[in-house]
This record gives sequence, structure tokens and C-alpha cells, in this order.
Amino acid sequence: MEHSLKQVSDPARACLGVTGILALQPFEAEIMDIALEISADDANRSLGELVDFGLLIRPDTRYQITHALAHTYARAWLTSPDSALTRLAEYYEDFIREQMQRGQTRYALLDSQRDHILAVRSACNRAGLWEAARTITWAIEEYLDLQGHGTERVAVVKAGLEASRSDEARYDEASFLNLLGLAYARLGEPRKAIEHYEQALKISREIGYRRGEANTHWNMSLAQDSLGKRSDAVGLAKEALAIYEQIESLYAGRVRQ
Repeated sequence: MEHSLKQVSDPARACLGVTGILALQPFEAEIMDIALEISADDANRSLGELVDFGLLIRPDTRYQITHALAHTYARAWLTSPDSALTRLAEYYEDFIREQMQRGQTRYALLDSQRDHILAVRSACNRAGLWEAARTITWAIEEYLDLQGHGTERVAVVKAGLEASRSDEARYDEASFLNLLGLAYARLGEPRKAIEHYEQALKISREIGYRRGEANTHWNMSLAQDSLGKRSDAVGLAKEALAIYEQIESLYAGRVRQ
């Protein structure tokens, strides 16, 4: 591996470093354009060089690193600058939002990029790029829920929670705790859901986040109802409604129903 790397150009080494950010899956040359801010011709030239030295293969129009050992090496020893990682995170955030707006007919494209998106999100956490980690978590969480990727959703929201705590972003911390509760509820674990709702509620009250407080009351109501605790559920729903009415939220109508 090191012998091959000594023979490739610096631009090719930079491209191989980017593959260490991505998942061990095929990728388009365009990703190098975005991450490294180089032309399409330069990207294909550098990637072709890596193919010639046996570091990448080209199974179709895309490229792929040859094996897991090379991928691990690229991740550990060919670290890309934070600016490249930030550009990838911004690109995937925009990509997710664009595809989500187009509806489920476009989810196949998201499915094809899911592993890369999750890998970039993980890389943001490892690099301490907390804002990028939070924004990509916000972008991908709903898609994972709608597509039924419950376990991945929990892992992603936990990573967003870590980023929010590290960045002292308390509104996001409360929101991610609430989302984590929803994710556990979706997996049929209402007690775990309630544990996270209680943490979210505490933070929302501390920072005066009234909408977050109301959302959490409502979600806790649903969780208690699923446990057969009807009286507790009704009480929590009433608390949610009172706050929604105070802040003139449209959700008040949903709760009344």
C-alpha cells in the first residue's frame, strides 16, 4: 500500500483521502470535484491514476476503493482537511433536502447514497465539526424514519445529540432528545422513549423553549397511552394543549382532536 502511494501524485493521494471519508461503496467522480474543489477532468485524471496503481477499481461509471484494508488506511493516514469534509456535508445536506421535497419517487436516489451520507455524518463527529454533524442529522433523520431504518435512525440521532452537547446547542439538544424518544417509540420501546422525553422536557423548561416543551408533553402522552396509562396520557395532552394555545400553534387543533 505505502509503496503504491509513493508513486502516485499529490492530487491522487488527496482523492484517496476523500475515499476514507466515504463508505466502502462505489462513488461518482463528482464527489471529488465537490470535496476538493477541482475540475471534473482533474478528478477523473487522479482517480484514473489510482485505478492504474490498483488502489481503486471501476466496476461501472463509478469508482470504488479496492478492499477494506485500503479504505481503513485511507481513513487513518490520508486525513482530508476539515474544509473538504464540510463541503461534503453541505453537499449531502442539500441533496437530502432536494430529494425529500420531490417525494418518495426520489427515495431510490437517497437509498443509493445512504451509506455515504451516514459515513460523512460519522466523519463530522470524529472531526469535531459539530455544526455540520447537527445539520446533516436534521436532514437525514426524517428520511430514515419514513423508510423504516429505525436502528440507523437511533444511531444518527444519538450522534446529533452528541454534537449538540459538545457544541452547547441546547435547543438542538432538547430537540434531539425528543427525536430519540420518537425513534424508540417507533421501535416499540415506549419506556425508553419516556426516559428521553423527560430529559428533553427538563432542558426545554430551563431554556424557555415552549414549543419544545409542548411537543414533548404530547409525545409523552402518546407513549403513556401505549402503556395503557390513560389518565397520565390525558393529563400530559392537556398540558401540551395549554402551551400550544398560549403560543398560538397550529398543533393545538391536532391535540384537541
